[in-house]
Amino acid sequence: MDKVTFSHHSSFRGIPNKEIVDEEINNTLQLLATITETSVDEIYIFDTNTFYFLYINKSAEKNLGYTLEEIRNFTPADIYIKITIGNLKKLLYPLYSSDNKFIKLQVRLQRKDFSLYYAQIIIKKILLPEREYFVASVTDTTQQVILQKKLKNLATKDSLTGIYNRHKANEIIDEEIIRQNKYNSRFAVLMLDIDYFKSVNDSYGHDVGDIILQELSKLILQNTRKSDRFARWGGEEFLVILSQTTAEGAFEYAQKLANIIASYNFTQVSVLTVSIGVCVYKDGESKAELLKRADEALYIAKNRGRNRVIFKSNDDTVRS
Repeated sequence: MDKVTFSHHSSFRGIPNKEIVDEEINNTLQLLATITETSVDEIYIFDTNTFYFLYINKSAEKNLGYTLEEIRNFTPADIYIKITIGNLKKLLYPLYSSDNKFIKLQVRLQRKDFSLYYAQIIIKKILLPEREYFVASVTDTTQQVILQKKLKNLATKDSLTGIYNRHKANEIIDEEIIRQNKYNSRFAVLMLDIDYFKSVNDSYGHDVGDIILQELSKLILQNTRKSDRFARWGGEEFLVILSQTTAEGAFEYAQKLANIIASYNFTQVSVLTVSIGVCVYKDGESKAELLKRADEALYIAKNRGRNRVIFKSNDDTVRS
């Protein structure tokens, strides 16, 4: 087992036998090392003045890829790449004034091979007879973070197409309404439906239908701005939420999108068209009222022969 070695510079004023104190410190440190060597968590001890690492346990060596000797030339800023020594001092400042405080962080650490892993870190100051040190207990949370991301995707993403689902689309519209009321930032909703999609499923089967839904989703994503959001509303219906746009801009975009889709060569069916209902949020209306206007515009588009865009203005006049 690696031994923990520290330098001691105190004058030991009033203590008659320095060798006894040194022995007590070393015994304490060796006991600490013995305990931490069996820990599944990574344990780091570093200097409160220089921040250089003085000790890491076997779990830290294994996950980081550094040996104890290698890491003695490092500080936490060398493995936590998003922090500088100056910021590290500010972060740890509260620990200097209290023996009971600790700092808890969620970070990404960098291994010797430059790969990154997620970690939860708890840092505390420990007091030994002569000096103070910082001890960091690090738990690798990579698997938990990955699982949380997967669960989040399941809650917000459509499993077939990978785009946002209806639940997430509702949340986005709520956020847009709040933004408009606060900043007067206009947004529009496009409700889009694939024309005669039932015939596609009946003629070619649901497997082909699923492929077409995936192809259409990818095509629309490629033709939206980063600020716009796109969701599967249900079945063959989709929603595009356009941030910071005008009525004219939303209508022109919908027409352009319809043309792009009509000219795309889809699997087996080749040609596919869509009907689109467009409306811009108007002050004071609810989400339900906004979506109802978009749905009404889509219904008109389908009633007039499909493969067209219908814009329903804030005074309920219709434009195609």
